[in-house]
Amino acid sequence: MNFCGLIASSGVQAVPLWDNKADNGDDYLVGTIHVGDIRLRDLPIEIKKAIDQVEVIVVEFDPSSTSTYQREFLMAKLGMLPADESLQTVLSSPVYRKLAKVLLEFNVDINTVEQFRPWFLSLMLVQLTYEMQGLNADRGVDVQIVNYARRQGKKIIGLETFEQQLRMFDDLFKRYPNINQDDLILDTIDEIETNVDLPIQMMDAYGLLVTWRHLKKYIAIRLINPNSIRPLNKCF
Repeated sequence: MNFCGLIASSGVQAVPLWDNKADNGDDYLVGTIHVGDIRLRDLPIEIKKAIDQVEVIVVEFDPSSTSTYQREFLMAKLGMLPADESLQTVLSSPVYRKLAKVLLEFNVDINTVEQFRPWFLSLMLVQLTYEMQGLNADRGVDVQIVNYARRQGKKIIGLETFEQQLRMFDDLFKRYPNINQDDLILDTIDEIETNVDLPIQMMDAYGLLVTWRHLKKYIAIRLINPNSIRPLNKCF
């Protein structure tokens, strides 16, 4: 499937929305951002119109498919170390001390997360970085797409569940136990320090003419009609 036909808004800005009408298709591909702030307070009219024209919305993950209780249960089940282990036992002393210092910048005492698996703590560090910048998932484009589509009575399909997303990390480290936990934490700290402005840059780019280079920074969401569902990897 070839997607083409960028639908631009008025003025110098554009919406990251592609269609395959040139191939007689009726599918849309939307570039999204998981988190946002006031700048992403509402969906562009072009995306709303695309949603209005289809019957099914296919997203990476439908947040409404899992309750808060279910998420907390899964995080406790998959994201915690065994009782006989802790961050102090799975990390080297230098990395543990560096991590403790970084956590304090977010007003988090490392003793309160001592049982977190390093991969789970890495996810938390990224989330804390977003929150410090005033970003949250409710402002994210994909969440807004789901909410608008639900109000319009559209069928919503999530390609992954919350449990599947967590198990991907858990299974990875169980399958490859020799992965260096120190490197994981150090790489995460380096990422949040080096790319601290990346989410802001993404939101700025969202209002500009988006190229395929920019799209690599987005999570792709397909808006499709029910008779044209096909493997996602064939869309690119």
